[in-house]
Amino acid sequence: MQVRRLHDVAVADGHAPDAGADEVGQTRATQSPGPDHQHPQPSQPLLRRPTLQQHLTTIPLQQKIPHRERVIVLRKRSDDASVVTPPPMRQWSLAVVAMLRCVRGFAFRGKPRKVLPLTTSCSWSSSSRCMDRFADSDESSDSAPPTSVLLVEKAGYEGWLEGLSETERTWVAATLPEWSAGKCVLIPSGDGGDVKSAAYCAKTLDEPLGAFEAGATLATALPKGKIYELEGVNETMLEFAELGWSLGAYSFDRYKKKNGKKNNEEEKKSDEDDASEEKKSSSSKLVLPTRRRGAVERAARATYLVRDLVTTPAEDMGPLELQEATEAVAKKYPGASVEAVVGDALLAQNYPQVHAVGRAASAGREPRVVKLRWHKAPSKKKTLVLVGKGVTFDTGGLNIKPNSGMLTMKKDMGGAAHALALAEMVMDAELDVNLVLLLGCVENSISGSAFRPGDVLRARDGTTTEIGNTDAEGRLVLADLLVEASEEVADCDLIIDVATLTGAGRVALGTDVPAMFSTSDDVAIDLQARSANVGDQVWRLPLWQGYAKELDSKVADLKNIGNGPYGGCITAALYLQKFVKHNINWLHFDLMAYNQRSSPGKPEGGEAMAIRAIFDFLKARYPSPSSLLPGE
Repeated sequence: MQVRRLHDVAVADGHAPDAGADEVGQTRATQSPGPDHQHPQPSQPLLRRPTLQQHLTTIPLQQKIPHRERVIVLRKRSDDASVVTPPPMRQWSLAVVAMLRCVRGFAFRGKPRKVLPLTTSCSWSSSSRCMDRFADSDESSDSAPPTSVLLVEKAGYEGWLEGLSETERTWVAATLPEWSAGKCVLIPSGDGGDVKSAAYCAKTLDEPLGAFEAGATLATALPKGKIYELEGVNETMLEFAELGWSLGAYSFDRYKKKNGKKNNEEEKKSDEDDASEEKKSSSSKLVLPTRRRGAVERAARATYLVRDLVTTPAEDMGPLELQEATEAVAKKYPGASVEAVVGDALLAQNYPQVHAVGRAASAGREPRVVKLRWHKAPSKKKTLVLVGKGVTFDTGGLNIKPNSGMLTMKKDMGGAAHALALAEMVMDAELDVNLVLLLGCVENSISGSAFRPGDVLRARDGTTTEIGNTDAEGRLVLADLLVEASEEVADCDLIIDVATLTGAGRVALGTDVPAMFSTSDDVAIDLQARSANVGDQVWRLPLWQGYAKELDSKVADLKNIGNGPYGGCITAALYLQKFVKHNINWLHFDLMAYNQRSSPGKPEGGEAMAIRAIFDFLKARYPSPSSLLPGE
């Protein structure tokens, strides 16, 4: 009989963190994978295993036990392969003893869990999905010409009607008596069997958001199986409408059942491929001219990547999966390489706060620092450093979150997802800069080895921090990485960190507008203006030193959370600023990374925020000759 042992359990209850604590998260890891991307067992546990006279009982492998319903049952040491299970009452009493031992500070380590393969794999490196709904000009000319779709505001609606025939005006009057924002009018051909043209009533086409929403709405409103071409707006607004079309067609169906269950994995893959091809052929497509293809595809691909990573449940998106996603992106670009520092190696290589935050996670979910480097040409002098908070799930630690606060904490790795997507945009556009990406990938879990309120942690530069709240963990992870970025990266010109850091930032600016902090007024003013121009708004908040006293500690250099309930977004940024050395230009973004409800082009779930604005700024700061080519 095959058997396995259960080694770990975590039981906790607690209270809600305050508004200044870190806000977001997801789960899982193992040792750094080999070339075949297997998931080997860790060679050593993160913590010394306590000595017990009793060992954990074994249970049949065939018995399915949900992760959240596992119960520890102890048995005496035995070299015999047979196992005698204690009576039921004895089992429960021993389980209680085991949980009490956990609470008193013991940590039970376990083997990595075997995760069953999903019916549909999610390829982080694939860029085809974001472009499935576009047609080349050549493709549309090979068959029937594309159907024209006019984007029209209220002021131009009457003029459009006057250009129609009497029959067509009668048809429009019957289907849409008057102009109505967000409505689409289809004009049938003479025989009434096909769509000859269409018009979309846009509320405004003078700003990016209006054009974006028009394209996103049309992606699902127009009849399927046809090729369309947008008209009626200038080149710039057309680009936003085309991006809206691509993002409006996004769907996350990784966990949806595909044509019923299949037992054979090859049959599953075949069915999925067939379904994908059928979906492509039956979907409506939009003509995308070559001159705009590069920019639209780059922005859409980055957004799809962020949405996929953030929306994936923590069970399948842990520290290891973030590392694998980074490796998948790096493989596409010559000159890019990835390395990871995993588990106890973090202590040996001086990432003590990253290790402290992630050490309570179960085996297979070890904390890690993932580094991507891209050096396209040795002639490049300046280096851009992108830093991302990758807390793959945030329980709040011993200052545990309530159910309402923990429900979407799979998104707490949103900062890492944004930094990775932005790195891909930089490499894809071949910007004239060397690139370093640093991701702190951890799970803020609860066990006997978790860091505690009142603990004092030492950062990479020796600065000590008193823990006022274990739910303010993201800034601890970022601190080690910011020290490395500013002190150890050669020719560092600019550091940008992205994090789902505080609830206070959402209170200040809402969920759709990321908070931006900068040590350079010129950089901040330029980037905020660009964010409005590209329809990806960010807003600067002050690094006001008057709040720095909120981080004072009586036993350490700093506290990780303010002494009061207000200004949590600013005090978090002030904490991070302590770790940026040598007056290097630094940008910090505190964002939501999640849509709480659906709107045109923005489905509920993970969302990319600020990356188009940041990339527009970087493209101007580090221009590349390729930016002069068609499609840019």
